[in-house]
Amino acid sequence: MFKNILIVFLAILTLFVFVYFGIKNYTQSKTIDKLTISVNELKTTNGKLSEQIKLSATVQKEKIVWKYKTAEQKVITQIKYIPIESGAEITVDNDDNIVVDIKTKGFCVKPNINIFYDDGIKGGLAFRLIYWNRWGFSAGVPQELEPYAMIDRRTTDFLPMFDNTSIGIAVGQDMLSLALNVYL
Repeated sequence: MFKNILIVFLAILTLFVFVYFGIKNYTQSKTIDKLTISVNELKTTNGKLSEQIKLSATVQKEKIVWKYKTAEQKVITQIKYIPIESGAEITVDNDDNIVVDIKTKGFCVKPNINIFYDDGIKGGLAFRLIYWNRWGFSAGVPQELEPYAMIDRRTTDFLPMFDNTSIGIAVGQDMLSLALNVYL
C-alpha cells in the first residue's frame, strides 16, 4: 500500500516538474524565436562581421547561433534550439535570403538503458521512437520481458552536464514508475 502511494506521489511530482519545465521552455522558446538583436555597429570583434562576410553560423551543443547582415548593413543575431535527434540546415539563395530549417519533431530510433522503481529497483532497455523538442516517446522491456511505454524529457536544460539522459514515466502491465534513461 505504501509503495503504491509513493509511486503515485512521485508520478504526480514528476508530472508537475514536466509541466513546469514545459511551460518554462515554451515561454523561453517563444522568447528565443523572437530574440533578434539588431545592431548598427558592434564594438567587439567577436560580434562584428567583416565587410566580405554576409553570414556566420556556429552550431553549439544544442543550439545554432547565426549572424547575418541586412541590406542596410545591420548585423542580426538569432539563436534557436536544435533537438539532439535532429539537425539544422542553413540555406542562402541568390537574393541573400537566409533560411534556417530545424526539424523539431520526428521519428528516430535511439536506444537507451532505463532504471526505474517497480517492486524494487529494476533495469530495462528501450528505444526512443518519437521526439518533439526535448520530449519523447519510448517503448521497451524490463528484465522481466513485459513491454512498457514511456514518455520522457531530456534533462539538458536544467542538468546540462548530463546531455545523454532523460527522466520519464513508464507505464506497462501492472507497472507505473518513474524512470531514469541513459542514451547509448
